[in-house]
Amino acid sequence: MVYTQDELQRLDGTCLDCGAEVTFITPDEYYMVHDSLWLSANPDDDGKLCVACLENRIGRKLNPNDFIDAPINRRFAAMSERLKSRIVGDCR
Repeated sequence: MVYTQDELQRLDGTCLDCGAEVTFITPDEYYMVHDSLWLSANPDDDGKLCVACLENRIGRKLNPNDFIDAPINRRFAAMSERLKSRIVGDCR
């Protein structure tokens, strides 16, 4: 089977917008937000977005209330500092 470039991007762990690796390297930015937020940024509901590109699409910084209560959002040792700061809240 031959895949298009878009299909290949959806199969791997790269961000749809910037092409950064988001899932298969450490520190990663693999996370889960509420469906309504995700669909507002990604109506096709496929592929992955790094934190910066999701924030760019929604026009604001993510905050702890944006994330669902899922084990993937508690893997702090594997997360990028940027993702951790959004999940726990940036205290700066």
